[in-house]
Amino acid sequence: DILPSVYITNWDVQDTDSASECSLCLDLVNVCSHQIDIQYGHDRNTILEPQQTRRICFNVPRLDPDQIDLTKIQEDRVPMHYRTKLTPDPYSQVLSKYVDIRWTMPAAKASGKVWIDYIKWTSEQLIVLLTPVVTWDVQLNHRPYLPSTRFQFSVEEMVNIAVTVGNITGEEKNNSVLCICPHQLQIDGDLRLDESSLAVIGSSCLHVAQIPSNTEVQHSCSFMFFNPGWYTLKLSCKHTLSNTQVTGDDNIPVSRTTNRTTDADQRDNIVLTRKKKDWLCTMPIRFEVVGKRLTT
Repeated sequence: DILPSVYITNWDVQDTDSASECSLCLDLVNVCSHQIDIQYGHDRNTILEPQQTRRICFNVPRLDPDQIDLTKIQEDRVPMHYRTKLTPDPYSQVLSKYVDIRWTMPAAKASGKVWIDYIKWTSEQLIVLLTPVVTWDVQLNHRPYLPSTRFQFSVEEMVNIAVTVGNITGEEKNNSVLCICPHQLQIDGDLRLDESSLAVIGSSCLHVAQIPSNTEVQHSCSFMFFNPGWYTLKLSCKHTLSNTQVTGDDNIPVSRTTNRTTDADQRDNIVLTRKKKDWLCTMPIRFEVVGKRLTT
């Protein structure tokens, strides 16, 4: 081997229980003919055999948009054939301050570091990677939901879902619709739901006339599921421009109330526009519904 190295082939970011951290996932491949030892995170390590690929995950701080140099984002939009050199990704450059991945090859007495400066993030990944502009608090049957917590309910059991969304954008929002939409994970991997497979008690969507900055809005409803399987919740708060009739994601009528108190282009503009976009909860909310147990 002339240049022993470890390459990054795939990458992703995932939500965690913490609002200040996310999980960075990297697929590392050993392109050499010797075993390589990997050290990363807080005293964590793994081994890569020759030509082996292994995924490593560890927590990193979410990025404050004020840390991002927006001029570099504009430079990154220049077509490749006009550039004199490949430019680092501005998000990854900031993130690299918190990432330390080192490799050693005992057989060749070689060592090095894995750099992430040129990783490009999609707009969906950036939503998770950047500090949130809103806070989400979810409870299932009065129990706080965390991604690391497993919830299981029975068919025809009443499942109460309570959502609290906090506006920390620094801007007031008007004519907003807060929706709770369940979907069932199908065998083919798709997420969809037959309306006849559940019953809704209350309204799954709530119209809010005004959400001032630094205030919270609460909404709850209950569902009864008739089919066993894995379900996920999609939580959203959409902002309309007028007082026209609005519906939720699945055209469910919305209850009204007053306030209680390019992908490339999308990626480049996300720091500037994300406060004005609809709010989506990126935290994966999953639970299992099982069949009723027979009693004798």
